[in-house]
Amino acid sequence: MSLGCSLKTPASWNIEAMLAPRIRFLSAFGAGVAGAALMSVLAAAGRAFHFTSLEPELVLGSRMTGVADLSSGLLGLALHLLIGGLLAQVYAFFFELAGEADPVMGAGYGFVHGVIAGLFMELVPLIHPLVPARFAYFGVFSVYYGTATAIGFVVLHILYGGTIGALYRTRGAARERSTRAAA
Repeated sequence: MSLGCSLKTPASWNIEAMLAPRIRFLSAFGAGVAGAALMSVLAAAGRAFHFTSLEPELVLGSRMTGVADLSSGLLGLALHLLIGGLLAQVYAFFFELAGEADPVMGAGYGFVHGVIAGLFMELVPLIHPLVPARFAYFGVFSVYYGTATAIGFVVLHILYGGTIGALYRTRGAARERSTRAAA
């Protein structure tokens, strides 16, 4: 059964890449920052159109500062972009194992990432000093902020992964591009 992309099975993975992956750090980091920025912009649009009231950057920043204010939101945005760039290294590792990167594969990884992250949202009150004083309980997939938030949570992670898949170039793809340019 084909899903429109050529997913490689574990038997066809590049074992050399698995043992010594050569991730293109800056390519992955830039793609991850772009994906995280897209998530932040779309989450802000969701708030502007009243689909959700969840402010993930403020939640992240206020975890560090203990207060929910503009500076915490800006710190949270910076942390979100940094984490997005660093987390993209995991995506890049799997792209290198597969020998290719594309938006569909990235979206698939993003779905898995979104499900795992969504399950952990239930634990935020255990580590955040302002829950429930400033923020409502999140619940799995932030469902206590509404169904649109829960769906949006996963969709934004799918878009994050798709962005990384669209922008990241595996070592093989980068070599092919430089060879074609030289010819």
